[in-house]
Amino acid sequence: MKTKRNFLLLLKKIFSDKAYIRIRYLFVFRRFPNLKKPKTFNEKINWLKLNYNNVELTKFADKYEVRSYIKNQIGGQYLNTIYGIYNSAEEIDWNLFPQNFVLKATHGSGWIIICKDKSRFDTEQAKTEMNKWLSQNYYDLWGEKVYKNIQPRIICEKFLEGRPEEGIVDYKFYCFNGIPRFLHVDVNRHNDQHYINFYDLKWNKLPIRKGYPNSAKSDRKPESLDVMIDIATKLSRNLPFVRVDLYEEKGSVIFGELTFYPQNGLSSFYPKKYEREFGTFISLEDIKKQKKTFFSSPSWHMLHRGRHILSKYSGFEKLITQMKLKRGDFMDDDFIKYMNSADQVLLNPISPLKLPKVGLVKDIDNYGTFVQKRSHWPKYERFLINNKIPYAFLNIHDSDWMEKSKEFDLIIYRPDNSPSGVFEAKTKIHYIEKYLNKFCFPNCHEIWAYEDKVRANYLYQYFKIPHINTFISNSKSETKAYIKQCSYPFVSKITCGSVSRGVQLIRNERQAERLVKKVFAEGRKTYWTEQRQKNYVYFQEFVRDAYFDLRIIVIHNKITGYYRLTPDNDFRASGAGIWQLNVSELPRAAMELAVRVKENLELTVVAVDLMKPKGSKEFLVIESSVFFDVDFPSELYIDDVAGYYHWEKRNGKLSFEFQPGNYWMQELIALELVEKYQKK
Repeated sequence: MKTKRNFLLLLKKIFSDKAYIRIRYLFVFRRFPNLKKPKTFNEKINWLKLNYNNVELTKFADKYEVRSYIKNQIGGQYLNTIYGIYNSAEEIDWNLFPQNFVLKATHGSGWIIICKDKSRFDTEQAKTEMNKWLSQNYYDLWGEKVYKNIQPRIICEKFLEGRPEEGIVDYKFYCFNGIPRFLHVDVNRHNDQHYINFYDLKWNKLPIRKGYPNSAKSDRKPESLDVMIDIATKLSRNLPFVRVDLYEEKGSVIFGELTFYPQNGLSSFYPKKYEREFGTFISLEDIKKQKKTFFSSPSWHMLHRGRHILSKYSGFEKLITQMKLKRGDFMDDDFIKYMNSADQVLLNPISPLKLPKVGLVKDIDNYGTFVQKRSHWPKYERFLINNKIPYAFLNIHDSDWMEKSKEFDLIIYRPDNSPSGVFEAKTKIHYIEKYLNKFCFPNCHEIWAYEDKVRANYLYQYFKIPHINTFISNSKSETKAYIKQCSYPFVSKITCGSVSRGVQLIRNERQAERLVKKVFAEGRKTYWTEQRQKNYVYFQEFVRDAYFDLRIIVIHNKITGYYRLTPDNDFRASGAGIWQLNVSELPRAAMELAVRVKENLELTVVAVDLMKPKGSKEFLVIESSVFFDVDFPSELYIDDVAGYYHWEKRNGKLSFEFQPGNYWMQELIALELVEKYQKK
């Protein structure tokens, strides 16, 4: 077994995930899997391993963390009793356990120790075995990404007696997009009489064998079969495939686990026709549609700099415009329908106060007469019209901007995020606030750190906000000393850049030396043609095994958010265009940290990008911004329901309550701005 494990680890280290899966499949089935157009059950399971990036699966596969999901979905009465959760075998106090119990690893499959009599139990041998589990990453052994970022722990559960003649029986339901279709009964798992039998949901025995022999006899139908089917239906909702494993103990159903890749997708059905029949129930089309296109991939971002350079050629600009037209990025005949897909955001009509006259600055789109759907100003305008707030468009870029700005009480301005655009905004917003005494969004304080990672990091340090370890220096000698003693790889960033522009992985000292030499000489070219990275470095710790980050958006007392997934063969989630908006819940700790950032930095709105390194007890801030682009009315769905978390402080503690709703973020921002104006 040790030889096999070492061989698998070597293969996993040498080859990519795709190559590793193909090789292992070849060893078992004597042929390569068809991963381009998978047909069979096992081909589709292996395709899902590579392509289905759902961050919720990590929580679902964690044998401890999944308990909160089960409690929310079907109720805590279906959970087995636990006696403890431990980070190491040495933490265990064996005196707290009853005479029989079960030990499991939270971060793997098949790692289990059963104790039927504590008086005869070898605790030292058990500790040796558990420490072996804790030292391993199940993903490195078997290539199942759901286990990659699970915190290794030991969980101790109640021993389930089951039936006197055969012990506890597993009922494993094969579910496809929320529809259970088959189950197999797993009997005598831990002795040499182990067998499995397949049944349909009406308890008709099926002539199927998979992995283990069948029994000639039919199994007794469980008393709670209908309850089990209902549970399996609820737990498998929105998942292309999951096997829901349940037990029946004294007439009660007990949840076992959620299994996404049965036998790692390496165990065939007999007769062979069932291999394809089971495969037909797994639909991959919706997942394939969600996969990133060229236009949302890092490859597309490489063309942005070229676009700046070639923008003087009208033919090139026409080509870019045609590409974006084809993608449906511009306002069209369906734009009104697109805008009205969100609920209206209205002022409180009970005590109407003076309304400001609003100067609305249009985003710079740079596409002639075309306006992009993700532009901010149409959403602000919708709010102003619906609330009968007087407004006019302000061309902040014309030479008479100072005189025109005097006409307004509130100016809403979404600056272009280029260095020249940010410089213009900082200059003019300072003048508008200080010399014209006008209310402005963003205000001087908010714009100070906008698109400036260095300034934002100084604020995190001052307010002691937990953030990714960062080295910032304007000293060549200090930076040269740093790169000789730091850990590699690390991430280098330019101070002004979004969607992973100017983000680079520095893999070794030689590469770092070349970067430092250029930065502290003529300067290093960046995405922006008008700016070089000169006389400063911004290095962040590289967090390994992180295939997503979490964006939390806080607007007044509302919180929304989503996960951003990293594409294959890249470490950058930002700009990859792979989002997950629908989750079972947002982590409370992440929301608390985002609220802290908003309050400490005194921001009207903030989008905070967070990461939780493996083994860490807290979320860390990567970066934050007062502006973010929006493609959909809602940036959050909790179990398919669009909405947000309403937060408030009660006795010094934050409380969060989910509220249904489907809103444009800009309208929520406008609501807060108008209410702030009325209160000043």
